[in-house]
Formats: sequence, C-alpha cells, structure tokens
Amino acid sequence: MNNSTFFRQNIKNPHAKFGGLWPIPGAPQGYFFNPLNGSAGSTDSFFYSIAPFIQQLISLNPHFDLSLSLRDTTYFVQATTPPGTPFILFKELSTTQSDPLITVGPSFKPLKWLNIYFSYTLEYTTDAAVLGGYSPVFDSQSFHQQDVLYEAGIKCNLIKNKLFVSGDIFSQGLWLDNIGLNPTKTTVNGIEFNVSYSPFQYLLFRIGFAYQYGSENWTDVSHGPLETQTYSTDYAQLFSLALDNNSVFPPGLYPFIGWPKELVDGVINYSPTTGLGFTLGVSWFSSQFLGYNYSTTIPAEFIIRSRIYYNLPHWQFALYFYNVTDEKYWLPFGVGIQSARIFDYANIVPGMPFWIQGSLSYFF
Repeated sequence: MNNSTFFRQNIKNPHAKFGGLWPIPGAPQGYFFNPLNGSAGSTDSFFYSIAPFIQQLISLNPHFDLSLSLRDTTYFVQATTPPGTPFILFKELSTTQSDPLITVGPSFKPLKWLNIYFSYTLEYTTDAAVLGGYSPVFDSQSFHQQDVLYEAGIKCNLIKNKLFVSGDIFSQGLWLDNIGLNPTKTTVNGIEFNVSYSPFQYLLFRIGFAYQYGSENWTDVSHGPLETQTYSTDYAQLFSLALDNNSVFPPGLYPFIGWPKELVDGVINYSPTTGLGFTLGVSWFSSQFLGYNYSTTIPAEFIIRSRIYYNLPHWQFALYFYNVTDEKYWLPFGVGIQSARIFDYANIVPGMPFWIQGSLSYFF
C-alpha cells in the first residue's frame, strides 16, 4: 500500500484529500497522518461538558399523566491539528456549544391494569472523532445534529401483579458518523415486545422480542457510504483480489450493516432470599450483513448463559457460566451506526468461548 502510486501522491501534498499525508513526529519512518480528516481522529483535542437536567411528572387526573424533562449539555471545546501539521494546513478551534434535549411523554390509564403512553424526544448531539474528541475543521452543524425519537406503547399488569405484558413501536432519526466523510441521516424503525411472569415471589420468567430496521440515507449527497474493503477476505483470497481496496458506493438508501434486525432474549430466574438460586438466559440474533453489496452475512447466532449462587444472610457464593454450549459465533467490527462498520468486511471479531467466573460477595 505504501508503495502504490496513489499513496505516494499524497505524501507531503497539502492539496491532497484531507490535507495529504505527513510523517508523524517521533514515529518510525513510514507512519503518516492526515491533518484535516475531520472525524477520523488526527486531532489534538480537549473538551469538557456540563449537563443540568430537570424532570417533572404532572398528574392531570386519575387517568392522565404528563412527563416532561429537559437537559442542556454545554460543551467547551479546544482542538488543533496535531504536531507535525504544516503551517499552511494548521487549524484551530475554540468554541462553546449548547445542545438541548426535550422529552414530552403523555400517558393514559383507562383501566387499572392498562397504561397507554406516547413519548417524543428531541435531542441535539455532536459529531465526534473516532476516539471521542472533536476536530478543528468542524463547523456549527457538527455540534447541532438533530436526533428525534417517537415512541408509543402499552403496559399491562395482569393476574394480580404476576403477569406483565408490554409492547411498543418506535421511529428514531439519528446522525451517522462516517470516517473521513460528513455525517449522514439514518432512520431506525421497529417494534418491541416483552412478557414477564412471576407465579410466586422468587421465580421469574421473561422473554422479549425486538425487530429494528435501520436505513442510511445517502440520497442528498454526491456519494454513498465508504468501505475499506468491498468484499469479504475469504472472497479476496479465493480470487486473488486486492485487500483494502477502499471504495465509495453510489448515492441511495442503504440498510444498516453489522446489524441484526431481529433479537430474542429470554431469562428464567429463581432467587430466594437464602439458599440455592439460579439464572438461565438465552440471546438469539438474526443474520447480519457485513458490507454494502449485501452478499456476505454472519449467520443467525445464539448464546446461552447461566448463573448459580447460594445466598446467606450476609454472603453470596456464585458461579457464572458464559456461552454454556461453547457456540462458535462472530461479531461485526462495527455495529449499525458506529463509524467502524466500514471495516466489517476486513475484520470480524470471534465471540467469547465458554468460560466460568466465580465470585464471593459480602453484604452489610
């Protein structure tokens, strides 16, 4: 890669993309950085924030409640291009930015066992570099990205506080962080459903299901998403193709990659005050696409976990068992809206194998 014509044309070239490639001071020969690469992280950044929050529940009558909350996060940011940046490319940012969050949540309780609710959240967020800092080339829009969440659902309390059923639908608009590119809009729509049953005090059964469809909107820009490699590594080895071919897809709507659309999670928990207790849980994930050509997936996977413990008045002895069946499962390098998703074809992560952890706790 370092010897390619494209790479050499970027070295010490202030007119190249992201300000070109410049040697990293103090690093071995052959290590370079981009001084103007925005969210990709070549930044000397310092910031802190304060976030006062207030919440109020207003009971309008026995059947109607209104929940209101307000938070304002103020960011104090200083950022410069890192040491080694040529003077003609040097950038500096010193700014104070305010990002409010507002939530309005009316609820209606027509029956003692039924609650119907709606929630609206408007939040302003900031773009961020890969390691969580801020870039000196950010503008005002980078600090005021509007996220919106609409949610409506029901909660049911049945069989004398033994059976709880809840469900909701939601739509959330988010901004997507893109390494080296401007943030783009995304939408996540979904449904969630949960059932909990406790036949007596110490025993609980719970199962939950979620369907979440995420979509990236690249229709308003001149290009689509970036990917560091546009086919799986196995495919590249099979046909002797180059790795890390770094391509940009055309404009359009793209479903999330590294994102299971369906999830199921279940738990059985027996937790007496004293004596032997246990927890048994299972999580199942649907298949996940790894690239924007949608040709390679991580197949559907599941993980079983359990915990056995013995309670005394002030002590607890516990053993935790993870991945009980020692399933071979994989995780994407970047999930959903994470900027690292562009590396999913080049890198996937093996899941943890079966392991045991013991603990001894004292309560006072």
